[in-house]
Amino acid sequence: MQNFEKVWKKIESKFHQKNGQIFHKRVTKELRAAKKFLQNQQSSGLRGARKRWARYSDPNGKPISLANGLGIAKESKVKESKENQRKDIQQMMDVIVEQEN
Repeated sequence: MQNFEKVWKKIESKFHQKNGQIFHKRVTKELRAAKKFLQNQQSSGLRGARKRWARYSDPNGKPISLANGLGIAKESKVKESKENQRKDIQQMMDVIVEQEN
């Protein structure tokens, strides 16, 4: 704890407090930029997917057989884990940016 107090005295001026929480101006700025970048990437991806797959929206014939409702392969656990991790990061960034405002 003594080491922290010594170091904190040297770096304290780089931080500010709001509502009992400590913030760093540059970190907050970078988190905002990252959030904006992720939102831009997401919307760009959605626009690209719509443009690419729009021409396939209407079927050109009837299916050969009825769907049986069974998937050929299960969803990958890795894919699910990465999606959950992405959601957690997005939520964390939202909370930090909201607290700064």
